[in-house]
Amino acid sequence: MSHDDRVANGLLLLEALAAAPGMRVPRDRAQALLGCSDAELESYAALLSTLADREGGGRAIVTVDDREVALQGDAAALRPVRLDLGESLALAHVLGALSIDPAVAARVAEALLHRDRTGDDAAFEPLIATTTSYGACYQVLSEAIEDGARCRITYRAHDEAAPAPRLVDPYRIAATPEAAYLIAWNVEKDAERRYRLDRIERVELTDDSVVPHAWRAASPATSLGAQGTLATVAYTADCAAQLTWAGIAGARPAPDDPETTLVDVYVGSERWLFDEVLASAGAMRITAPDDMVRRFVSYAKGLRA
Repeated sequence: MSHDDRVANGLLLLEALAAAPGMRVPRDRAQALLGCSDAELESYAALLSTLADREGGGRAIVTVDDREVALQGDAAALRPVRLDLGESLALAHVLGALSIDPAVAARVAEALLHRDRTGDDAAFEPLIATTTSYGACYQVLSEAIEDGARCRITYRAHDEAAPAPRLVDPYRIAATPEAAYLIAWNVEKDAERRYRLDRIERVELTDDSVVPHAWRAASPATSLGAQGTLATVAYTADCAAQLTWAGIAGARPAPDDPETTLVDVYVGSERWLFDEVLASAGAMRITAPDDMVRRFVSYAKGLRA
């Protein structure tokens, strides 16, 4: 077996171990996956055990016994790297210039830019890249969640003019078609909060560990429903079907115009909704509540001043 084949099978084993509960795979299943002998399985484990974290000094340990193969050591932990579509396209573009096996390059390109073709048009659905923005702090937040470290984040809410610090205990990251959120406990407010990742400008790990909290882990829609303001937006029927707002509570045809749909939506920031309406270039308008309509008119006039 060539060195490249050993490396490829070693990475396949690493992927299987990282995805398995407790990072353990039954020995017979591992051998069936790789189609290898006892000696070859041992060699893959030895190869993976050479992995090391050059910064922290941690090493990976892959053990093989009569029953199972187990992965230990932080250096072998596979953490996801989120790419936006621009980064994915750029990486796919340079694959051809790299001195790697063409089959491997093709697999990477397929993962970056997966296309399910049905005729001449391609339905574009990236597997690694995503239009959801995970911001610049996704990796350090993932590590903080994994390590149970309390963080100080610099965050700017939609209706804030400048970012402000928040001391939080990070819990998990949740994603919607619109955005990704950090679910965390605001230590100073002693309450669960959601923070959009693309509005977190900086993350500083503290020396303190997180403490237990009564997590609700509500979805964005549930969270907005409990804390947000209910507004009604009129939208053309074909455009309303494309809305992916997390706080949508329901939709119904306008009684006086079958071509218009009334969308009830909970919003956490009026300014966010105002900007969405203005960006629609007349395709939607706020119809209720009346005081919000008046504030929207004042907001729009203020932008022209």
